[in-house]
Amino acid sequence: MVKLYTKNNCMQCKFVKMFLDNKNVDYQEINVDEDEKSLEFLKEEGFMSMPVVMDDNGFSMSGNNMAKLQTLVG
Repeated sequence: MVKLYTKNNCMQCKFVKMFLDNKNVDYQEINVDEDEKSLEFLKEEGFMSMPVVMDDNGFSMSGNNMAKLQTLVG
């Protein structure tokens, strides 16, 4: 399962959501403005910007790096 961590008013977050939707990738969106525990988790993992994309296979990234996102969808 892909997890997409977002925050309010984040254009990069909207862009990544649109990309995942267009590629028919199922994901769970977690808004860190509404979920403080998730925000703390991301900070502990070293992420400093949104969005953050993670999956169960160890894929993780932040921002909207299209080349890296493409590796997620094949």
